[in-house]
Amino acid sequence: MRYQGSAGSFTIRSRWLSRARALARRALPLGLQTVIRHRIYPQQAVRDDRLWRLVVSEAVEFSRSEGGSVDAFRQEVVPFIEHLVRHRRTVRFYDEIHQYVLEALLPHYRDHLYDYYREQQYHMFVIMLSYPLCGLGASHVEPYQLARRLLPELRVLDYGAGIPYGLVHTLAEDPSVVSAATLVDLDLVHSRFAEFLLRRTAPGVNLAVHRLRNTDEVPELDGSFNFLFAKDIWEHLRRPRLVLEHLLGSADTDCLCVLDFAHHGAEIHQHITPDICFMSQVMTDAGFRNVATIGGLSVFARGEPLRAYAQMTAESPRL
Repeated sequence: MRYQGSAGSFTIRSRWLSRARALARRALPLGLQTVIRHRIYPQQAVRDDRLWRLVVSEAVEFSRSEGGSVDAFRQEVVPFIEHLVRHRRTVRFYDEIHQYVLEALLPHYRDHLYDYYREQQYHMFVIMLSYPLCGLGASHVEPYQLARRLLPELRVLDYGAGIPYGLVHTLAEDPSVVSAATLVDLDLVHSRFAEFLLRRTAPGVNLAVHRLRNTDEVPELDGSFNFLFAKDIWEHLRRPRLVLEHLLGSADTDCLCVLDFAHHGAEIHQHITPDICFMSQVMTDAGFRNVATIGGLSVFARGEPLRAYAQMTAESPRL
């Protein structure tokens, strides 16, 4: 299956503008949100649709490799995901009550978060498969597009990878861009699928996968990376500062990091450290400069990517 991506544009927005647009979108009915997204961002909508079709077709094959029912996945799960996107508010309500049920029946679950996630891994997998259709592709794909403009080749660390849509999109467009990729996530069904998907999409890429059974476990990384992507992960950790400091010990001198340091609200469910705004100081102490926001995530650069970004923005003042 040959994947055709978009031309690879990206948008950098200021924090306040990005948040204002996100709030405005949430206030609109979901059907209207979809129409607006396709009208205003037609290339992005086409890209996300193609990305979803690639990933979901591989998910069907993954079910075969797991020894499950391909027909059940193709005939029941895939149509359900499409239905799920049209009724996201109902699904959010179910997702919320599902987490409360787990809290009610798993005593001291915050001391055993891996067990908590294991109990809902297939539910999370279905939700993750819906991301591109929900318009969430930008926050995954655009950071990688920026990295491709600032770095000659990518040695990626995708931490808390989930289904690594940005990496999948990049490899599907041009696998020669990535020389090495390391995924870190919990030992759950979606991380098995991520490895399956990447090995089929780009079999020549040097791929390492760390599957953990402790949310605060820090893997020993083999080699250095020059691009770190980490979204929706830090708020789930008890010691996010220590984990980030450990990871940065393997960062190249010339490095770009796109990280989710937003405040994630109340301390509820698995969000055990929701306020992670302080993490920016860790990056500053490591010699990085916070240069932009892209897809709602903070962009940090040092060395050659910092110089390349300065030159790029000088040539394109509207970025």
